[in-house]
Amino acid sequence: MVGSMGKRQVLAAAAGGAAALFAVGSMFLWGLWEAGGQGEPAASPGEAISPSLTAVTAPDTALPGPPGVSAASACVMTGSGTLLYEKDGDSFRSIASTTKIMTALLTLELGEGQLDETFTVGDEVKVEGSALGIKPGAEVTLRLLVWGMLLSSGNDAAAAAAIRLGGSFEGFAELMNRTDDETVEKAEDILKEMKANAYSFESDSGKADMVTGKVLANYQWSGDAVYTLDQAEIDDYYLAYAVPEESTNVWFDGWVMLKDGIAGNAAKQQAAEAFMNFVSRPDNVVRNMYYIGYTSVIAGGDSDIIFAYADWCYGAEDDAGETIEYPTGAFFTGDAEDPDYIITAESDQSDRQLYAQYPPQEVRDRAVVMQYFD
Repeated sequence: MVGSMGKRQVLAAAAGGAAALFAVGSMFLWGLWEAGGQGEPAASPGEAISPSLTAVTAPDTALPGPPGVSAASACVMTGSGTLLYEKDGDSFRSIASTTKIMTALLTLELGEGQLDETFTVGDEVKVEGSALGIKPGAEVTLRLLVWGMLLSSGNDAAAAAAIRLGGSFEGFAELMNRTDDETVEKAEDILKEMKANAYSFESDSGKADMVTGKVLANYQWSGDAVYTLDQAEIDDYYLAYAVPEESTNVWFDGWVMLKDGIAGNAAKQQAAEAFMNFVSRPDNVVRNMYYIGYTSVIAGGDSDIIFAYADWCYGAEDDAGETIEYPTGAFFTGDAEDPDYIITAESDQSDRQLYAQYPPQEVRDRAVVMQYFD
């Protein structure tokens, strides 16, 4: 199969995804068409090769131990509250995305009639993890906080809403964990309404479900989106990438030196800086991009090797049909129309991998910063 693939598909399949310098994270991926007019999308690998198995356990067989869990903390409980499994359950952790969804729902319910009232936040917004970028003393509304939780996965937005409505984190937790019949019925109604328009409540499964045609739209980070585009294309199933017109969030991952970790140790600082300089070298940037599939924040400086790599991945073949002139100068020189940084690409790249890798200026103009660093 690889022998029939073009250079872009081979590289992208090996890389497994992509994200732009200003990687646009909030996006939707949807099926455009299926090549060749085939009726049903290809079966998933599991459907194609997995035999039907029946598990048989002898009566005297010892039960296996708990499975390995990669998460820092975890617990499994029965509906009655009996603890079945625990891993570092007493440590304080940043709230997870599911908790933020619950917080947003409860904010909409409890904040009805006061969503647009302005109030001042305090030190509760000083939290770790993903954030909207709210600082103590900022004037906000509950409506803004809900958007911050759902669009930017903002821990600070969730914390501010919790203090506003519950008076304290403990008070809000009590509101969130109500088990009276009325609350349970309301929660069930909300979930049923959401389920009618959602295939899943998490995005990872959507990468495979988009390829198999089980879902028509999936909310994904741009790197996962490109991986999905590449995998679908192998099966002659073509998907497209889009960014909501209302807004999206700008995100990036980066290496940092921890002050507490270095603690004034010159040798540790030198080693950390040497590592950063090493991975920031343009030749190593390309190696890293090839391996993980994510576009680097490094533009290359005086070296054009990173742009050349992007052009090699997504530039049109000599025998390509309709093509477009796709500007990428904003990522390399700061000038979106720089004629030296234009990729001649196949026309469908205007809403596929190249668009996801290097979103155009109009997309970046309507994007917001996920976290503010000062």
